[in-house]
Amino acid sequence: MQTFRELARQLIREYLQAHPGTSKDHIYDELVSRMVRAGQMESHNFDEILREVAEPAHVGGERRKEQGERWYLKETEETALDEAESALEDAASQVMAAFIEKRLADEPEREGIHYSDLFEHYLYAVKEKPRRQLADWLLDYFYKTPDGTYRLPVDEAEAEAKTEARASGVLRRIKRFLAYLANGSIVPDRERPNAATLADWIRHCKRTGLYEQGKLLYEQGGLNLDHLPEEIAVDVEEDYQVCTRMLTRTGTEKGQKGKRREGEKGKRKKEQRV
Repeated sequence: MQTFRELARQLIREYLQAHPGTSKDHIYDELVSRMVRAGQMESHNFDEILREVAEPAHVGGERRKEQGERWYLKETEETALDEAESALEDAASQVMAAFIEKRLADEPEREGIHYSDLFEHYLYAVKEKPRRQLADWLLDYFYKTPDGTYRLPVDEAEAEAKTEARASGVLRRIKRFLAYLANGSIVPDRERPNAATLADWIRHCKRTGLYEQGKLLYEQGGLNLDHLPEEIAVDVEEDYQVCTRMLTRTGTEKGQKGKRREGEKGKRKKEQRV
């Protein structure tokens, strides 16, 4: 049976993996809430337990006064948690892949399956669920279509890209770096990618359909094209343009679908009045 301290560390790990860059107060509130609901609350040194599994990053500029420190899992803790969970996610992804394949075979007019349908199937079909939420690991295995649904890799190259990304942990590092940027935190030197790594990450985002992340890395990641060979600089510019075009296309298609839905509603109202 887990001791209070072991359970507290586990809860903090899980919370920070899902919510990197959280303030200490929010982590404390989550821990206390979970422990009280489970009837396992004990007196403890929260700061000591937190520092065993996480580390702070200061918020830069004026925002530091308002937000103070932001907390992130130590890289060793995050890697260990990823390794422990990978088997569960692999098994769950196979269940979801079979569901996507069957639905698309039954409805060939679809490009992909909507998240709500995936989530509904996931709830009852996957018995041993990973700790990460479904939305947090779907893109480790599947691709998003321009209209925001999910599809299987279409060929060996796409499948291999996802496999390589999971093996290397690149998606975890991208998410961690973007979390620093989103929270305005000062990025530790060991977490800051150089120009070549940023170019690789942007290429990965383009290849695996993570267009929003690729665009953010290019625009906010501190990329200096002068630090890259000319050929690679040209390639990363092209990768960025692809990410931007795909995001624009997605927004346009969503807008058009919204207009069509509004038009259909208007027609139905007119029919009802007649």
